Amino acid sequence: MIYRTILNHVILLFGVFIMLSPILLIFFSSSQSTSDLRTSGMQFEFGNHLVQNYDSVLNFESGQTQSLIHYHSFVLNDYQIRTAYH
Repeated sequence: MIYRTILNHVILLFGVFIMLSPILLIFFSSSQSTSDLRTSGMQFEFGNHLVQNYDSVLNFESGQTQSLIHYHSFVLNDYQIRTAYH
């Protein structure tokens, strides 16, 4: 009976690892620099750019994010103006 319990827990832990591995891979890759990702691909290890990458994303320092925000606010305002007068 104890072997069956151990086997059930091993299978459960294996399933948890399989379910969490894509999330861990994304988190580990977010700590890599862009050039490291292009040359080496995604890796299951932390890089040296974790704080720098998250700081630039949270403070809108990447060029694409700021322009997307302006575009979406323009489209939303245009939609609101068009629907308000109909």
